[in-house]
This record gives sequence, C-alpha cells and structure tokens, in this order.
Amino acid sequence: MDIGRDVRILFCGLGSPELHIERVAARVKKGGHPIPEAKIRERCTDSIHNFMTLLPRCQAVRVLDNSGTLAQLQVLFALEAGRLVTEFADPMPDWAKPLATVALQQLLQ
Repeated sequence: MDIGRDVRILFCGLGSPELHIERVAARVKKGGHPIPEAKIRERCTDSIHNFMTLLPRCQAVRVLDNSGTLAQLQVLFALEAGRLVTEFADPMPDWAKPLATVALQQLLQ
C-alpha cells in the first residue's frame, strides 16, 4: 500500500545477541540504562523480522554490520528505488543472510 511516504531505513546489526548484551553491559558501566537480556534477545529476532516485512515498502535501505569497531563498520548492501546501489557483501554475515535474501527477491520482481 502506497501512503505517499518516502521510507528509508538504515539497519545496523550485530553478529550475535551476545554482542548486543556485552555492549549494553559496557554502557551500563558508564552510567547508561540497562536492558534485560531477554528483551535484547527478543529485539534481535523482532528487528530482523520487522525489517524483512518493511523492506518491500521502502524507497531505500542500507544494511550495515556493526559487529566490530567503528572503523570496521561495513555496508553489507544498499538498495534505492528498486536498484542495488551497493553490492552484496561477500561473505555475508549469517545474521544478515535473511535480510539479503528478501532484498534479492525484491530486486528480482
């Protein structure tokens, strides 16, 4: 359904829920707010599912792997206006393979 909006998503993912948990723990040590481990795990799964559902409605998407340091931030793929504008990373991290599959299906339509 087209609602007249230009939807763009920047999706930053991590290699594992454990890495998310470690980063939250490090943030808490610096005075940040905690997030329960179960909620982190739930969000890891839900965010990937939500992205896959939303991707076909997006004007542009960019998927990044944020598993390393800021200097190691990697663009895994990017789409704009139904075209691939950044090639699929090779190798593609396991966590991002479902996202890449949906993106490829979108390109082939």
